[in-house]
Amino acid sequence: MPRRVRVRSEVQVSVGALLLHVLNRWYTARATAGAFDDLAAALAAVLDCGAVASGVSASSMAQAGLDLPTLHAFCVAATAEAVAPLTEALPALEPHGSLWLNGGARMVDDDANATVDRLVEGTWVGAVQTEGVGGASFDGTWEAVRVP
Repeated sequence: MPRRVRVRSEVQVSVGALLLHVLNRWYTARATAGAFDDLAAALAAVLDCGAVASGVSASSMAQAGLDLPTLHAFCVAATAEAVAPLTEALPALEPHGSLWLNGGARMVDDDANATVDRLVEGTWVGAVQTEGVGGASFDGTWEAVRVP
C-alpha cells in the first residue's frame, strides 16, 4: 500500500531578497523571453552602449575630450548605476518574515526495490508571516522524481 508522507516546514525569508529574485529570475526572464535573468544585463542589452557610442560624431567626442572606448565605458557604467538603487535597496528591505509550508505527497516505489522513485499527488498550503502578522494563505500541487 503506498504510503503518504506529511511535511511541515518554516523558512526565514528576506522580503527584499525575495522581491529581487522575482524581479530578476521571473519578471526579467519572462519579459526578455529567457534571454536575460538579470535586470541590469537586460537594460544594458536594450540600451546597446556600442550603438550609442558609435552614434556620437567624432567631432562631438573630440570637443568633449572623449574617445569611443571611454564613451562606451561611460554608457555601460551609467546603465549599471541606473539599476543599482533598486537592486541594492531591495535586499535591505525589512521586515524579514517566515514562509510556512504544510503539505504532503504519496510515495511510489515503481520497481519494488524499497526505494522511493516518485512523489505524486503532492499538495501544500502556505502563508507568509511578517512581524507576527500572517498574510493570506496560498496552496499548490507538486510532484517529484528521484534522479539517480
